[in-house]
Amino acid sequence: MSLLQKRIRKTDDFDVQSFQLWLNSRLKELPETHEKLLQHENSILEQRKICYASMSEWDKLGIDFEDFHPKARSILDSPELWNVSDEFSPNGNDTGADVLELYRSWRKQNRNALPALFFNQLMDQWEVTVPPTADDEYSKHTYSQSIIGLAFAQLKLESACHPDIAALALQSLQSESAHDLSDKMTTILKPYV
Repeated sequence: MSLLQKRIRKTDDFDVQSFQLWLNSRLKELPETHEKLLQHENSILEQRKICYASMSEWDKLGIDFEDFHPKARSILDSPELWNVSDEFSPNGNDTGADVLELYRSWRKQNRNALPALFFNQLMDQWEVTVPPTADDEYSKHTYSQSIIGLAFAQLKLESACHPDIAALALQSLQSESAHDLSDKMTTILKPYV
């Protein structure tokens, strides 16, 4: 506290005495034993679980939807499609997440350019063979996740998807092994082709 008092000026509008009183009261509330500390920690964890359980699936995502197009959430009306930690979500896997952020940045500088230009440049940078050959697992996997990620990045950022990108994403969805979100993603993309 003595160091703090030396740093504070009258113009800082900070009441050191009130802060010291508050600090002293908080220090008195510290658990006296390790057992009481663990009880307190368990109580906090239980409160967090209750709070989390009462949240909507949308709130659990922790997404600031102001970063996206205002219509995007009505187009992509399932929280699963927005989940940033689900490997099968279009922008939840590492590749799809990178595509979303790289496209967001690229679009600021290239407002009128076709998204295929972005995609081709990205595939070139990532040394992905386009179209991928059957024996090149890296290219097949990265291409598929990238084109699906780009289609949904467009929907999230622009509330639309270019027909060429939608068609390529649909092809990738058909060739990918089926998972819970495949049908949903296919249904969403079909109208854009």
